[in-house]
Amino acid sequence: MRKYNFNIITSFIFLIPATLSFYNKIYWHFLIILASATLSVLYHFAKQKKFKESDKILAIALMVSNLYLLYLSGFIFVYTILVMLFIAFGFYFLHKARISKYPLNHPIWHLCSIMITILCILAYSKI
Repeated sequence: MRKYNFNIITSFIFLIPATLSFYNKIYWHFLIILASATLSVLYHFAKQKKFKESDKILAIALMVSNLYLLYLSGFIFVYTILVMLFIAFGFYFLHKARISKYPLNHPIWHLCSIMITILCILAYSKI
């Protein structure tokens, strides 16, 4: 049976919010998502520590840019509540990934981050 690296697969799913950001003409956000996803794929594929710090810095940049989009949206209630919920879930699974079952828990962190990114783009574009 073939073993799949779900960290890499979920990193590629970041192309969905990247496309959404590009479509909504938020080009700076698009570039941050693309850079973050690229470094994430490199880190999870190559398993080289030299990518770990860059991956972490770009993940933080994506978090800040997402919150900035939410701020620019005027903190639309529904989106803000959903983002807060996914932030809580995401950090729970990120913490769990540090203690056990990294191959299971870290991809869930990626999926939560993807949902946060999509929700912040939708809030900004007022959809």
